[in-house]
Amino acid sequence: MAMSRIAALGACLVAGVCALSAGASSGSDGASCVAVSDDAARLACYDRAYGRNAASKTAASPVRVTPAPAAPKDPVTEFGLTEAAKQAKDPAKAAEAAKAPTSVTAKVISLQFKKYGEFIVTLDNAQVWEQIEPMPSAIVRVGDTVTVKKAVLGSYTLVTAARVATKVHRVD
Repeated sequence: MAMSRIAALGACLVAGVCALSAGASSGSDGASCVAVSDDAARLACYDRAYGRNAASKTAASPVRVTPAPAAPKDPVTEFGLTEAAKQAKDPAKAAEAAKAPTSVTAKVISLQFKKYGEFIVTLDNAQVWEQIEPMPSAIVRVGDTVTVKKAVLGSYTLVTAARVATKVHRVD
């Protein structure tokens, strides 16, 4: 089997050498076109040397390049990027992020407590926020006005009426 591959490779090499020698003997190789100084004549020489026929020649027309439509964002391609990096790749996203609020102030309309004392608040704007870890000094009551602010690394902080801040995440 290895011998037949070697024989096939040898046959291909011989055929290639024969084809090259035939092309070189015809005098129509591209090497002779290098000496032509006129651009149009040199191009015509290369066309003849490499088999481009006159029928395929067309008048040069301006080429209009249109930008490709924006591909839908694949969540996997953005995995691991910071918001700043995502915005750097997509200017529209940066403009959208600039318009986004950095905090929301609303009244507490419902309050629930979990097993270890963490609260779940429903605000009058229909958002539901859950305290991440219990904090006895962060006291919230129905009717209180609270502010939820963006914090570092994509986290959020709820500031109570007594100005005590506690980490929360949005449930709904």
